[in-house]
Amino acid sequence: MSISQIFDHGFEYLKKYTFRLEFSLQDYCYREIRFTYRTFKRSIWMVINAWLAIFYFTIMIFYPNNSYIINRIDFEQMLKAERMDILSIQLIIAFSILEFLWAKMLHKILQYRLSSIDFLVSKSFFDEQKELLPKSRQYLCHMYMITHSIVTILYSIVTIELLLVIIIYAYHCYNLYQSFRIDIIEMIIRVSMFIIWVMHVIQIMGQLFFSFNFLVFLIEFFKVRIEQFYKILQQYDQIKPFEKFQRNDLKQFQHDYLCLYKETAQMNRTVSVLLFYLEAISKSSIISACIFYSKQSSWSVFTRFIIIAILSTFCLTNGLYSRISNLPSYNQKCARLILQRIARTQWSMVVDSKGVRPQKLFIYRYSIKLSLFVQTMTNNQFGFTCGRVFFITKFRYIQLFIMNFILILKFYKKTCL
Repeated sequence: MSISQIFDHGFEYLKKYTFRLEFSLQDYCYREIRFTYRTFKRSIWMVINAWLAIFYFTIMIFYPNNSYIINRIDFEQMLKAERMDILSIQLIIAFSILEFLWAKMLHKILQYRLSSIDFLVSKSFFDEQKELLPKSRQYLCHMYMITHSIVTILYSIVTIELLLVIIIYAYHCYNLYQSFRIDIIEMIIRVSMFIIWVMHVIQIMGQLFFSFNFLVFLIEFFKVRIEQFYKILQQYDQIKPFEKFQRNDLKQFQHDYLCLYKETAQMNRTVSVLLFYLEAISKSSIISACIFYSKQSSWSVFTRFIIIAILSTFCLTNGLYSRISNLPSYNQKCARLILQRIARTQWSMVVDSKGVRPQKLFIYRYSIKLSLFVQTMTNNQFGFTCGRVFFITKFRYIQLFIMNFILILKFYKKTCL
């Protein structure tokens, strides 16, 4: 599998799970997305399912003993869990946030202004032989194939478990019908509504696994490219004299760096919004998991599965931050390496006072240009941001992780002790 094929593969997953539209990159590029049922079919049904699921959980919270939609007490007895209303609140929050995220992306797509698709369009003719080293290409391809296999297996396991829950619930409703506790209409309504929200959860899991996996690949793609710049600078620093580096390679290095920075900034306009919504879901999942854990008097397989599912967003978000934080680190390393080279060259010019004057003027001129470029590099926010809240660096990632850990301890102390 080539890098271009991975980009095409990722677009198909984004189109299916995140954008919920049926169109091609060519349709977007030439502004030819058709307003037909075929284009919006997935969007229509997923939006209906999402808001029916939100309505379903709202009824469970405020009317737990209703006759037509699942009785919360029966549901808790079936899964051998307590306080399922906490799970309902968390799912309402997650579903609502994801629907608002989709609506925002849909608005951008219909205006042909979604930066992530613009980036994928620009990569339709990506020359991986020129842009990436052989080891980098091999690493990215192997990484995506491995993570895609893992994600596919996990998604299959989660889907099977959720389908098993549907079967258990249908059997439970049938027993209620056999014991004359509900009639046939109530049984059909209960099972139908339950299937709707479970199928929507399966769809959301697909978005979480496959779209998230492609996002991880994109972050590694940017990290590998900035890492290549760092290795190239190391080679120049060890092998080539400073004058030769400036004459032959400075302009090319600046051009390649600016292109990479432009692509990163372009992608950040979409990723920053996504990270902001993920952070909101992550924070709510911490609170919900702590409260749900504190209310359990016994443990079952489904109880453990629910807690793991709630905390998965928190763990995945922190894992994503850890990968993103490498981008500004490599950017600072590149800038530091160039500054060290400039300092050594200027010191050697001071020591070697017998140098030819025109050559010194040439070196001074390029030293000034390179110094200005390095200052721009250090001031750049090369990487990704979480909305407009903060720029993701290693320091910010560690700080956020500690704050989340303290938040978990506080809620655990408040609810359990």
